[in-house]
Amino acid sequence: MFDFNQFNKILEKNSKKNDVLKCGESYLYHILYHQLPVEQIDFSSFTLQDIDRVIDNFCWDFDYIEDTDEFNILPTSPLYAMASTYNVVHILNSTEVRKVKPKHKFL
Repeated sequence: MFDFNQFNKILEKNSKKNDVLKCGESYLYHILYHQLPVEQIDFSSFTLQDIDRVIDNFCWDFDYIEDTDEFNILPTSPLYAMASTYNVVHILNSTEVRKVKPKHKFL
């Protein structure tokens, strides 16, 4: 008989643990979006080149409307993706009824 618990433990042990939000340009956008204080920033998680790329691309993340003096975040921006994701998570967390799926699918 196949031991699914043992199989799941091996999968979890050998899985690659890489938090995309904690490295490079993604982490910089995370810092900007959440306006993290300096004390909470892990400066070893990004390089000077990452900062340069974010600065170079930052002007392309927004659309300025002169008539109303508004800035809109463009859908191609990583900030747009973050805002959308956090908005969905907020909506899900505010629902009264939540059903959690099992962690591992039965084969």
